[in-house]
Amino acid sequence: MVEPKQAMRMSWLADLLREQRATGFADFAGARASATIPISDRLATRLIAGRLPSSSAVREIELRAAAGNMVTVAVRLAKPAFLPRFEIPIHIEQQPSLPEQPIFVFRLALPRGLAAMAGPALRVFDRLFDLLPAGVHLQDDRLIVDLRIVLQQYQAADVLDYLDRLELTTVDRAILVRIDARLPIASGGKSEMPIS
Repeated sequence: MVEPKQAMRMSWLADLLREQRATGFADFAGARASATIPISDRLATRLIAGRLPSSSAVREIELRAAAGNMVTVAVRLAKPAFLPRFEIPIHIEQQPSLPEQPIFVFRLALPRGLAAMAGPALRVFDRLFDLLPAGVHLQDDRLIVDLRIVLQQYQAADVLDYLDRLELTTVDRAILVRIDARLPIASGGKSEMPIS
Protein backbone atom coordinates (compact mmCIF):
# COMPACT_ATOMS: atom_id res chain seq x y z
CA MET A 1 0.00 0.00 0.00
CA VAL A 2 1.30 3.47 -0.92
CA GLU A 3 1.26 5.94 1.93
CA PRO A 4 -0.21 9.44 1.25
CA LYS A 5 3.14 11.26 1.44
CA GLN A 6 4.74 8.78 -0.97
CA ALA A 7 1.70 8.94 -3.28
CA MET A 8 2.14 12.72 -3.53
CA ARG A 9 5.78 12.29 -4.53
CA MET A 10 4.86 9.69 -7.13
CA SER A 11 2.11 11.95 -8.50
CA TRP A 12 4.60 14.81 -8.86
CA LEU A 13 7.00 12.57 -10.76
CA ALA A 14 4.26 11.22 -13.04
CA ASP A 15 3.12 14.80 -13.76
CA LEU A 16 6.68 15.85 -14.58
CA LEU A 17 7.16 12.92 -16.95
CA ARG A 18 3.82 13.66 -18.71
CA GLU A 19 4.83 17.31 -19.10
CA GLN A 20 8.25 16.38 -20.45
CA ARG A 21 6.82 13.79 -22.82
CA ALA A 22 4.50 16.44 -24.29
CA THR A 23 7.58 18.56 -25.15
CA GLY A 24 9.61 15.64 -26.50
CA PHE A 25 11.65 15.65 -23.28
CA ALA A 26 13.22 18.98 -24.31
CA ASP A 27 14.62 19.60 -20.83
CA PHE A 28 16.51 16.29 -20.99
CA ALA A 29 17.76 16.71 -24.58
CA GLY A 30 20.76 14.51 -25.38
CA ALA A 31 20.27 12.18 -22.41
CA ARG A 32 21.26 8.53 -22.85
CA ALA A 33 20.47 5.57 -20.62
CA SER A 34 21.10 1.86 -20.63
CA ALA A 35 19.45 -0.55 -18.26
CA THR A 36 19.02 -4.25 -17.63
CA ILE A 37 15.84 -4.84 -15.68
CA PRO A 38 15.18 -8.31 -14.25
CA ILE A 39 11.47 -9.10 -13.97
CA SER A 40 10.76 -12.16 -11.86
CA ASP A 41 8.50 -14.74 -13.42
CA ARG A 42 6.28 -14.28 -10.37
CA LEU A 43 5.81 -10.57 -11.20
CA ALA A 44 5.33 -11.30 -14.92
CA THR A 45 2.63 -13.84 -14.01
CA ARG A 46 0.91 -11.35 -11.73
CA LEU A 47 0.95 -8.61 -14.37
CA ILE A 48 -0.50 -10.86 -17.08
CA ALA A 49 -3.06 -12.57 -14.84
CA GLY A 50 -4.20 -9.19 -13.55
CA ARG A 51 -4.99 -8.02 -17.09
CA LEU A 52 -7.16 -11.01 -17.96
CA PRO A 53 -10.86 -10.14 -17.94
CA SER A 54 -13.14 -12.25 -15.72
CA SER A 55 -14.76 -13.55 -18.91
CA SER A 56 -11.40 -14.80 -20.24
CA ALA A 57 -11.05 -18.29 -21.66
CA VAL A 58 -8.01 -18.61 -19.37
CA ARG A 59 -8.83 -19.50 -15.76
CA GLU A 60 -5.23 -19.74 -14.56
CA ILE A 61 -1.85 -18.74 -15.99
CA GLU A 62 1.72 -19.02 -14.71
CA LEU A 63 5.01 -18.06 -16.34
CA ARG A 64 8.30 -19.78 -15.53
CA ALA A 65 11.47 -18.34 -17.03
CA ALA A 66 14.49 -20.56 -17.63
CA ALA A 67 18.00 -19.87 -18.85
CA GLY A 68 18.40 -20.01 -22.61
CA ASN A 69 15.69 -17.53 -23.70
CA MET A 70 12.77 -19.74 -22.77
CA VAL A 71 9.59 -19.11 -20.80
CA THR A 72 7.11 -21.87 -20.07
CA VAL A 73 3.51 -20.71 -19.85
CA ALA A 74 1.25 -23.00 -17.82
CA VAL A 75 -2.42 -22.50 -18.66
CA ARG A 76 -5.71 -23.86 -17.37
CA LEU A 77 -8.73 -22.98 -19.47
CA ALA A 78 -12.04 -21.96 -17.91
CA LYS A 79 -14.04 -24.24 -20.23
CA PRO A 80 -14.27 -27.09 -20.62
CA ALA A 81 -13.39 -27.57 -16.97
CA PHE A 82 -12.26 -31.17 -17.48
CA LEU A 83 -9.19 -30.11 -19.47
CA PRO A 84 -6.01 -30.36 -17.40
CA ARG A 85 -3.51 -27.58 -17.03
CA PHE A 86 -1.05 -27.67 -19.91
CA GLU A 87 2.32 -26.06 -20.53
CA ILE A 88 3.60 -24.27 -23.60
CA PRO A 89 7.36 -23.68 -23.83
CA ILE A 90 7.99 -20.39 -25.63
CA HIS A 91 11.42 -19.57 -27.06
CA ILE A 92 12.51 -16.02 -27.81
CA GLU A 93 13.43 -16.32 -31.47
CA GLN A 94 13.82 -12.77 -32.77
CA GLN A 95 14.49 -9.42 -31.12
CA PRO A 96 13.24 -6.09 -32.50
CA SER A 97 15.42 -4.14 -34.89
CA LEU A 98 14.67 -0.59 -33.82
CA PRO A 99 13.30 1.64 -35.14
CA GLU A 100 12.66 -0.09 -38.49
CA GLN A 101 11.15 -3.34 -37.28
CA PRO A 102 9.82 -3.20 -33.69
CA ILE A 103 8.79 -6.85 -33.71
CA PHE A 104 9.43 -9.72 -31.31
CA VAL A 105 9.04 -13.27 -32.59
CA PHE A 106 8.49 -16.13 -30.15
CA ARG A 107 8.40 -19.80 -31.15
CA LEU A 108 5.83 -22.00 -29.45
CA ALA A 109 6.71 -25.61 -28.74
CA LEU A 110 3.20 -27.00 -28.37
CA PRO A 111 2.67 -29.76 -25.81
CA ARG A 112 3.13 -33.34 -26.97
CA GLY A 113 -0.01 -34.83 -28.37
CA LEU A 114 -1.85 -31.52 -28.56
CA ALA A 115 -1.64 -31.39 -32.34
CA ALA A 116 -3.04 -34.93 -32.48
CA MET A 117 -6.00 -34.11 -30.27
CA ALA A 118 -9.26 -33.83 -32.13
CA GLY A 119 -12.64 -32.38 -31.41
CA PRO A 120 -13.64 -29.71 -28.94
CA ALA A 121 -10.39 -29.65 -26.96
CA LEU A 122 -8.34 -28.51 -29.96
CA ARG A 123 -10.96 -25.92 -30.92
CA VAL A 124 -10.83 -24.49 -27.39
CA PHE A 125 -7.05 -24.24 -27.66
CA ASP A 126 -7.39 -22.42 -30.99
CA ARG A 127 -9.84 -19.97 -29.36
CA LEU A 128 -7.19 -19.12 -26.78
CA PHE A 129 -5.09 -17.57 -29.54
CA ASP A 130 -8.10 -15.79 -31.07
CA LEU A 131 -8.21 -13.66 -27.91
CA LEU A 132 -4.82 -12.05 -28.55
CA PRO A 133 -4.77 -8.24 -28.57
CA ALA A 134 -4.13 -6.09 -31.64
CA GLY A 135 -0.50 -6.33 -32.68
CA VAL A 136 -0.12 -9.90 -31.44
CA HIS A 137 -0.87 -12.80 -33.75
CA LEU A 138 -0.09 -16.45 -34.22
CA GLN A 139 1.45 -17.61 -37.48
CA ASP A 140 2.05 -21.36 -37.52
CA ASP A 141 4.17 -21.96 -34.41
CA ARG A 142 5.32 -18.33 -34.17
CA LEU A 143 3.81 -15.70 -31.88
CA ILE A 144 4.52 -12.32 -33.47
CA VAL A 145 4.34 -9.15 -31.39
CA ASP A 146 4.39 -5.83 -33.25
CA LEU A 147 5.32 -3.37 -30.50
CA ARG A 148 4.22 -0.32 -32.48
CA ILE A 149 0.66 -1.64 -32.81
CA VAL A 150 0.55 -2.82 -29.19
CA LEU A 151 1.81 0.54 -27.90
CA GLN A 152 -0.60 2.51 -30.11
CA GLN A 153 -3.44 1.09 -28.02
CA TYR A 154 -1.98 2.98 -25.05
CA GLN A 155 -1.08 6.13 -27.02
CA ALA A 156 2.56 5.26 -26.35
CA ALA A 157 4.00 4.28 -29.75
CA ASP A 158 6.28 7.34 -29.60
CA VAL A 159 8.30 5.55 -26.91
CA LEU A 160 9.89 3.52 -29.71
CA ASP A 161 11.39 6.74 -31.12
CA TYR A 162 13.62 6.95 -28.05
CA LEU A 163 14.86 3.34 -28.06
CA ASP A 164 18.00 2.12 -29.80
CA ARG A 165 17.68 -1.35 -28.30
CA LEU A 166 14.99 -3.35 -26.58
CA GLU A 167 15.85 -6.96 -25.92
CA LEU A 168 14.35 -9.80 -23.90
CA THR A 169 16.46 -12.65 -22.58
CA THR A 170 15.92 -15.07 -19.74
CA VAL A 171 17.72 -16.56 -16.80
CA ASP A 172 16.28 -18.99 -14.28
CA ARG A 173 13.18 -17.41 -12.70
CA ALA A 174 13.49 -14.01 -14.45
CA ILE A 175 13.00 -12.25 -17.77
CA LEU A 176 15.72 -9.68 -18.45
CA VAL A 177 14.68 -6.52 -20.28
CA ARG A 178 17.67 -4.72 -21.80
CA ILE A 179 17.13 -1.16 -22.97
CA ASP A 180 19.34 1.45 -24.63
CA ALA A 181 17.50 4.76 -24.88
CA ARG A 182 18.40 8.24 -26.00
CA LEU A 183 16.67 11.57 -26.26
CA PRO A 184 17.25 13.75 -29.30
CA ILE A 185 19.68 16.61 -29.00
CA ALA A 186 18.03 20.03 -29.06
CA SER A 187 18.38 21.81 -32.39
CA GLY A 188 21.68 23.66 -32.46
CA GLY A 189 22.87 21.57 -29.53
CA LYS A 190 26.16 19.75 -29.12
CA SER A 191 26.55 16.03 -29.63
CA GLU A 192 27.09 15.37 -25.94
CA MET A 193 25.87 17.01 -22.79
CA PRO A 194 28.62 18.30 -20.46
CA ILE A 195 28.94 16.52 -17.13
CA SER A 196 29.93 18.63 -14.13
